[in-house]
Amino acid sequence: MEKTTQFEMIVSNLANDFLSNALEAPQRLLPMAEKIAGEAQTISQATEPVKASAEKLLYVSEGNIIILDQLKQAILTGDTTTVTEDELLSWLDPQKISQVNHSQALLNRYETSIQQNVDRGVDLAEMYYQNYFIEYVTGLMFISVIKNLLERKELLSDLKTEVSGDDRSGAVPYGIFNTVANNFKKELVRQYYNYQTILKIKAMDDKGQK
Repeated sequence: MEKTTQFEMIVSNLANDFLSNALEAPQRLLPMAEKIAGEAQTISQATEPVKASAEKLLYVSEGNIIILDQLKQAILTGDTTTVTEDELLSWLDPQKISQVNHSQALLNRYETSIQQNVDRGVDLAEMYYQNYFIEYVTGLMFISVIKNLLERKELLSDLKTEVSGDDRSGAVPYGIFNTVANNFKKELVRQYYNYQTILKIKAMDDKGQK
């Protein structure tokens, strides 16, 4: 079997395992979903809500790419000691991502897209929640998959010749992870909490804590 095909099958199976576990025990992700829903409400009331939303959504998306950068580096060097779970999780922190240089043009595109949706009547808070939640959970899936992959040193060694260039255009790991992520996101949207459901759960939890 071709190396990249084998790699894609393994990544896809591990992603499906993560999704199944999340759906079988949804309470694991519920606190995070409530937190993001709360952030969505706060951001929608900010002075510049579209800009604030665009920045946070760009940060979480960029964090997922940097997580794949870490995997690529581990494949190239054969050194997996620096790719710890804590290190990978740290790239899902918006404050850390805000310190990384990112494209103003890309941020502008995010703002334009969000503004166009708002102009069509889409609720900003709900849009932010759905997109941020999906990207964040995808990042958690990436980390879970990578943790498993790092234990397969022979596989990673075989993949070294499949990693190409200094950019992010190669199939290993970017193309394959992005393909798997797209399928993962579709299933997550179809089966997981929507915004209004989370708001109701959050309201009940907040009331119970008073």
